[in-house]
Amino acid sequence: MPSGRSVSAKEQHGQTLNYVEADAVIARLNEAADFEWSFEVTKHDVLADEVIVLGKLTIDGVTKMAFGGSSGTRDNSGKEVSLADDLKAAASDCTKKSASLFGIGLQMYGPPSVRRGLSMDVPHWVPSVELSKREQFLIGRMKRRGKLFAFLRLYRHELFDNAFQSELDGMYRESGEGKQPVAPALLAMVVLLQGYTGASDAQAVELAIVDARWQRVLGIIGEDDAPFSQGALPAFRQRLMAHDMDRRLLERTIELARNSQAFDWKKLPKELRVAIDSRPIEGAGRVEDTFNLLAHAARKLIACAARLADVTLKEISERAGTPWLVDTSIKSALDIEWSDREQKASAIGTLVEQPDRLEQWIAKEFGSKVAESPLAEPLATLQPLRQQDLEPDPPDNKPRIGKGTAVDRRVSVEDKDMRHGRKSKSKRFNRYKGHIASDLDTELILACGITAANRPEAEAVPDLQTDIALYSTRNTIAQLSIDRGYI
Repeated sequence: MPSGRSVSAKEQHGQTLNYVEADAVIARLNEAADFEWSFEVTKHDVLADEVIVLGKLTIDGVTKMAFGGSSGTRDNSGKEVSLADDLKAAASDCTKKSASLFGIGLQMYGPPSVRRGLSMDVPHWVPSVELSKREQFLIGRMKRRGKLFAFLRLYRHELFDNAFQSELDGMYRESGEGKQPVAPALLAMVVLLQGYTGASDAQAVELAIVDARWQRVLGIIGEDDAPFSQGALPAFRQRLMAHDMDRRLLERTIELARNSQAFDWKKLPKELRVAIDSRPIEGAGRVEDTFNLLAHAARKLIACAARLADVTLKEISERAGTPWLVDTSIKSALDIEWSDREQKASAIGTLVEQPDRLEQWIAKEFGSKVAESPLAEPLATLQPLRQQDLEPDPPDNKPRIGKGTAVDRRVSVEDKDMRHGRKSKSKRFNRYKGHIASDLDTELILACGITAANRPEAEAVPDLQTDIALYSTRNTIAQLSIDRGYI
């Protein structure tokens, strides 16, 4: 959180203190969580000269709790001025402290170097270069089996030199928030080891503790704890991909392996034998049914309208006459027996009335602004969601959920490209298809691609060909093993 915009100073007990404005924290929460957050005071105590509250902040299903407080305000006669204002101040303090547990405004509560608003340096990994006698013995054994372990231990200082580690540093923004990251080079080495061994994130943590080969490559011989957490790995991989550093890491490793002559490239066939197949992969959004899709999309529209009007989501829903759309669960708000088919059929009509009413109110209230950001996108999302799942029910043409599934049905509000798919006639899945081209001789993955779950395999072929063509040698395919979907 930039200190110049959101941090102020005030006098207290003869000292000048920095503090984060509550509105800046709320703005940051709205920006980070896309208005999908809630705060609740669960308990409060009024003492002689202080008000204390306990509150909970929830973002995307994760809840953090903290205490907040405010000094009681009194006039010259010692009479309390306004208990309501004191409670508001304590609640604001509690909101800020709860938000700090998510890393927002953390510079006010962290160590001095962080409180000053200074961004922490991204640490570099500096493992030893010299081999111990034990390592020399193990390297000799690993050159016969587990050759990549030996290579990575011998050349890790060249692979992750200062120049490349500075490139990795560029993936981290200077915000002054959050805790100091694990050295990116160390995490990059873990990613390489995972690729080599096929270890999951949980297994990687365990192997860093119990496997001597992993410990020697990572430079943590004899340590009882892994230098990274399981949760750090997926976040780091996402950071690598967002900055195209995953390809850079792989290309640099291959270049070093070639230049070091640690591997005999002449033993490899000059032409490739490639196998291509697909598998289901996860997306970034939640798969939802018709009820939750419509309510979720409408709630995002309310959030955008609230941002424009500078009011709360609840105020917008009350003005539009759509109170159910801001309920934590639309199905709970509808309050029906969901096993009853007639009640369920009737409920969809009741639900659709709310987004319809919301759209009409927004068109009347905001006029030409509906064609601009931020209203245009959620409006464009809501309308197709209604059309893809609903059809008129004769004779009164009230909406009902249509029979069958639309060919290109959208299944998530947050991830617009996720779709229904089939691995076979009997096996269905949602989200995406991942496509992999593997070298049958080296068992290395040469290329990968991704398509929506409902798209034919053949659409992935151009991306796979492009990836394979990037290799300067051994980029001619002599044998191809695929299923008929890729033809």
